[in-house]
Amino acid sequence: MLSDYVNRVMKEKGLTGKDIERRSNGEITDSTISNIRAGRNLNLGLDTIHALATGLDVNPVEVFLAASGQQVEREFTATRLAYVVQKLVDNSELFRLVEVVVNQKPAKIKQLSKSLKVKE
Repeated sequence: MLSDYVNRVMKEKGLTGKDIERRSNGEITDSTISNIRAGRNLNLGLDTIHALATGLDVNPVEVFLAASGQQVEREFTATRLAYVVQKLVDNSELFRLVEVVVNQKPAKIKQLSKSLKVKE
């Protein structure tokens, strides 16, 4: 769903609607972004999809797929890695959990992944 995708990317990148509006050179407005995030703007044209992708700094194909109702798996990027590392730094319990997992044998990690329904 597009709203989930946009909310996830905005959170990962620490963006606001105003940031996206500015980064798209005003091609998409903060109010349109708010409507998309709330699931109220479901019929987007290609220009709006492209402006949203520009503002989010993502591939327009990802936005199009999300707008089409498809689940979009985000690429593993330095920005996403930084986001995850920051979460680990901020949460000592999460850090300890990851530390335990990375010290497991590959078979155990695969088993844990399956039980947590983590996609490969």
